[in-house]
Amino acid sequence: MKTLVSKSLLTACLCLLSASLGHATPDAELKISMTGYFQAKVSKSNKFLNGKVGKTRISTKQILKLISQESGRNIPRGSKLMANEDGTTRVVDSQGKNVLNSSPYVQVRFYRDSEIIDGVRNINTGKENSRSYFKIVLGMNLNSLNGTANGMAISKNRTTAPDRDGIQKWKISLQSQVNGRGEINGGSGFYDGKINLNGRGAIIQ
Repeated sequence: MKTLVSKSLLTACLCLLSASLGHATPDAELKISMTGYFQAKVSKSNKFLNGKVGKTRISTKQILKLISQESGRNIPRGSKLMANEDGTTRVVDSQGKNVLNSSPYVQVRFYRDSEIIDGVRNINTGKENSRSYFKIVLGMNLNSLNGTANGMAISKNRTTAPDRDGIQKWKISLQSQVNGRGEINGGSGFYDGKINLNGRGAIIQ
């Protein structure tokens, strides 16, 4: 199987072959840690407008709980949310086995066309030691939580040169401060926080 490692940075890091996971396009763990802000109370008189803003924590664990409720599927304790380079997501258990496709509920989009890079990427071999910057967007489509949050992703990327068997090892560590807006429990809401994407594996050249 030939993989075009130099085509794009995250494709290099995330598009690999992993038979142990039972699918052809593996992914990396997505962690979400945000705060949601919404209008908890509001009252209006002839002279005054009084309001109170409520806050709610939005974590990967809570999102998995909401996905379980809406899908009617049991999500075991210790499960993880995984993001693919094509923007799709899935839930796996603690052993890495598929639980369900979570793409209808959560998506991640990587805007690599405007990516800037600091470091070295070998176009011929795919070997890389770099840090890249690009726009990232998290989408949420749940009954009580929907909207988008975006920001600048900072991604540390490591890919070795192919060994004699044509195997390359890769590692990615991505962080992004994000903010955005949408709906929380049916009302207007705003989001602020961070998302992380971490993974490692091997590419077969």
